[in-house]
Amino acid sequence: MNISLKYRIALTIFVLEAIMLSVVLSTTLSFSEKASREQLAETEQVIISALSQSAREALFIEEYDELQDYIDLMIDNLHVVNVMVLDSNDRVVAAGLNKELGMSKPKFIKRSNHQWRIQDIYNTVGNIGKLAVEFSSIPLLETEQAIRNLGITTAVIGMIFIAVVGSFMGYLLTVRLTQLSSIAKRFAEGEFSIKSEIKGSDEIAKLGSTFNYMANETEQYIEKLRLNEQVLIKAHNNLEQLVSERTLELKNKGDELALRNDELNNLIAQLQQTQEELIQSRKMALMGELVAGVAHELNTPIGISITAVSFLEDSLKPLVKSFKDNTLTVEELATFINILNQSIPTIMNSVKRSAMLVSEFKKLSIDNNTQQQEVFS
Repeated sequence: MNISLKYRIALTIFVLEAIMLSVVLSTTLSFSEKASREQLAETEQVIISALSQSAREALFIEEYDELQDYIDLMIDNLHVVNVMVLDSNDRVVAAGLNKELGMSKPKFIKRSNHQWRIQDIYNTVGNIGKLAVEFSSIPLLETEQAIRNLGITTAVIGMIFIAVVGSFMGYLLTVRLTQLSSIAKRFAEGEFSIKSEIKGSDEIAKLGSTFNYMANETEQYIEKLRLNEQVLIKAHNNLEQLVSERTLELKNKGDELALRNDELNNLIAQLQQTQEELIQSRKMALMGELVAGVAHELNTPIGISITAVSFLEDSLKPLVKSFKDNTLTVEELATFINILNQSIPTIMNSVKRSAMLVSEFKKLSIDNNTQQQEVFS
């Protein structure tokens, strides 16, 4: 399937940006979830430590009113679902739910996305009770899902925006290539006075200037060929007239005159062949210069593209390995993104130059008859 260059450019940018956004989104979400869970674990440890200290003092003096108030305050925390403080006889002396007060050896029921953390309470005389705290991971899961949805939404919007911008940039890049292609086609059809009117300082404008230079040179060579052809025609006519006169004079001179007449005819044939060879050699020299100029222009962007793609391939291998090994770091990703941002414009500029040259000049053949038909007929 033949896809337009502008769509290929947009598709390349979209795929690269999609890969980059996927890696960034995956790394960011993994890092965020890990950090959130570590922070939640630290928060839970702080809550247990604070409750353990208060419970130790309450169990020691057997006064639980302040402890109960403190537990009620803790229950207001979204992550704390329930708290129970048991004395040395496993009797609930303080709890987040009033119905659990006074229970003996309560059961700690496991629920989905909930976790009981139980800690023995000691003082100088030994074990004086237990602290049980039920934590909920639902708020954390809801936060992680919200972050994940936001990241995916942002990535989708970003990719859509990149696709639109890429298509627009591809159009801007190819519209001038289309103009230059049309000019080159008219030139190939024999309109040698045609000139490129593309302005600017980028590669396409330089290619247009090069085309104008080749067109000027071609026009000058053709003009020289026409002048030389006129001179040759005039000389040929004069020679034919001279031969005719000499032939008329030598008609009656026998074999010697006939032999000289044959020599003159051979000379005429040689001059005609020389004339054709001269015209053909000048046309071939002109076409050789034209093709050499195009080849020179084509060699540079191809070399730049190969170098940039090879550099991208070498840079991508360690990034893929790190991603598969789950050791990818933000610094590595940032380095690769920077490489992409530097390499993509270079590849784009080189590819567009190469594509135009190949499209318009691939039909040129080194065969002399084909070149004569396409350029000078």
